[in-house]
This record gives sequence, C-alpha cells and structure tokens, in this order.
Amino acid sequence: MNHDKNNQWFCLLTDSCCPIISPKRFKYLFYENYNKTIMGWKKAWWNVTLHKRANLVLLPEEFHLGNDPWFVLKREHVLCINNYMESKKEIVKIICYGGLANESLFAIIFYACKQLNKKQIISSSTHATDWSRMTSATSPYLFKHANKTDIDFIEKFLKENKYTMFIRKVSPEFPDTILEKYIYDYSKDDYEDNDPCVFNVFSILWFWIIINIFLLFLINFYFLFL
Repeated sequence: MNHDKNNQWFCLLTDSCCPIISPKRFKYLFYENYNKTIMGWKKAWWNVTLHKRANLVLLPEEFHLGNDPWFVLKREHVLCINNYMESKKEIVKIICYGGLANESLFAIIFYACKQLNKKQIISSSTHATDWSRMTSATSPYLFKHANKTDIDFIEKFLKENKYTMFIRKVSPEFPDTILEKYIYDYSKDDYEDNDPCVFNVFSILWFWIIINIFLLFLINFYFLFL
C-alpha cells in the first residue's frame, strides 16, 4: 500500500493465474471501474449448521455470506479490510478458524462496513475458473492440455462475464500459444472506440475546435460593425 500510493486497483493472484485479456481491454476495464471493487458475492449457499466453512453458524445471520476467492479491490477497500481486521480481531479469528475462510471473510467485512452495494462493488467474476470439473474438494479444474472442452469453456466464460481478466488454475504445461491468442489476438479491436482515453482526447480536440470557431465568429462580428 505504501510502495505506490497512486495504485488504485489490487488484483488478487497466485502463481497459477494468468492474464486472459488484452492490455487494451484491461485498461478499458480499469478506466471504467477504477473506483469500484469487482468481486462476486452472494448469500451462503451451503448449510452453515452442517458445514464449518468460515464458522458462519457462530455469526449473525446477516453475516452468512460467500465471495469469490479471487477478485480485484479498489484502494479504499484494501484500507477498509486492513482496518477491520485490526479492530475486529475476535470476529476475524472466528471466521479464519473455520474452513475456506477466504471465501466469506471479504463479503462479511464489506457488509459490516456498509460497502456491499452496487455503487461500491460489482458482483461479478474476474477470474475464469471451472468449478464443474474440480481437481479436489476445494480446488477448481487445472487447465493443462487446452483441449476442445477447455477452449469452449474459456470462450463461453469470456462472453458471459464481461469483467473477466484472468484465468485460473493454469498448469505450466498449458500451451503459451493459447494464452497469447487471447491476450494479443482474441477480440483485439474490441472497445477501441469506447476507450476512455481515446474519448477524452477527442472530447478535448472537439472542444478546442468549437472554441476557435466561436472566437473567429466574434472577431468577424466585431470587424463587421467596426
């Protein structure tokens, strides 16, 4: 946080995560949403009495929440998390002593801080993750061979989740050429006309032209009646 105080987004990643969109697409998403956190969340979908996930049974019902394990945080929310974990150590300890605590802790913190709303948090996935072919009871599918099923999943996920930026989990054996295709070639021309940077440049240019036309009109008007 103190290394660069201009940082506005913090992306939660591991060594098994890889980019799956172009730099232009990432830049577009940042300029459109730099003041928001992007994290999928919802009410707990498991029986909190039978399953000790995050020890939710020990918490008030409004805290029975779940969130994606990987997401993107805006700067203010990183500070919010740090402050909450420092000031509410007992609650954090209860949650963390349960299983899979990271899949509830952040939604609970944001709810407690009155940040769990559409103005502050976009509830959507940022990481393309295949939970339908899990490699263990707690781990999603490991992309390794880039077979047709893998490619179909990636393309479907990208089309259905517009905030996708990364893919996990990716094996070192996964072909680089496939990742390069999505980073450099796949939909590479998308969002060009909507790029906020491009929009701002043209807005300034048009404003400058209009001002100059108006000044020329005033000058001509002045000399006409001089």
